[in-house]
Amino acid sequence: MSTATYLYCLVQSPKEPSLRGAPTGLPGAGRPRAIDAGGRLWLVAADAPLEQYGEKPIERGLKDLAWVSSVAIPHEAIVEHLVKNGSTVVPMKLFTLFRTDESALEHVARQRKRIDRLIERIGGREEWGLRVLLDEVAALRRAREEAQAVASGAPGTAFLLRRRTMPAAARSRRARSASGCCSTPPS
Repeated sequence: MSTATYLYCLVQSPKEPSLRGAPTGLPGAGRPRAIDAGGRLWLVAADAPLEQYGEKPIERGLKDLAWVSSVAIPHEAIVEHLVKNGSTVVPMKLFTLFRTDESALEHVARQRKRIDRLIERIGGREEWGLRVLLDEVAALRRAREEAQAVASGAPGTAFLLRRRTMPAAARSRRARSASGCCSTPPS
């Protein structure tokens, strides 16, 4: 066997989801195609060459962030293309592979009740990602300033505020220091 079935996502749609204008997908893999799983459910898959996407090549590739990105970005592009069509899409994990289309269909059939519940829960919703960065130095400075402002009118309260916030900040700095992380925010 020289290829496996790479599964991008599941799509709930009354008709075959359009892959017209879809990105090409994974490097070296076949064009994405829709496979009818019955009951308005479609698998979006591609043939993936095992010399690139077999167990050993993936194991080696996972050690190389550039390689993982070269696969993750096209995987996500296929999912996003289908989401834009207005269908309910269940993305699969990166490197979801099956020996054949039939084995992928059998897996989905065994999980169908769980998949249907999931589709019902996420239908009509969008997923958003949010990245939050904390400038710890500025946060500590603000905490000291607040404690000093309180100190001018209520020295006991200021003392308790400092006792509560400073040890937590010190523990956070020690934990990051032990893990080799710096406190400089990424640029």
